[in-house]
Amino acid sequence: MGRLSEVESNRVYERMVQAEVRSFYYGELASRYSKRKQLLAGTSFFLSSAAAATIVSQLPTLIPIVASVTVALANAYSIAVGLDRKVLILSKLHSQWSRISSDAEHLWVHWYENDAEAELVDL
Repeated sequence: MGRLSEVESNRVYERMVQAEVRSFYYGELASRYSKRKQLLAGTSFFLSSAAAATIVSQLPTLIPIVASVTVALANAYSIAVGLDRKVLILSKLHSQWSRISSDAEHLWVHWYENDAEAELVDL
């Protein structure tokens, strides 16, 4: 095994860029789902709290019912869609693609080393 050829070096560069794009994509998706989960949890917490109950108890009867239904729907949505699981999976994908991008970048910068071909095979 030895150094990489120009074609192999270009292929490593392409893989590095592709892995970096995928890493950013999955990271952004994980962030979006995490923010959605935080919003749902915060809304549910507030609407089910004693402070919200005190505020809405002064309002017409329909308002507390709407607040209760909203909390139930938000929790049901979170469970049905599996937001926690999605965030975990997307975070793992982000991490793995980031590592692949980093490994490819290392190989691309060290293309001239004697074990470069073996690293390409591993990558």
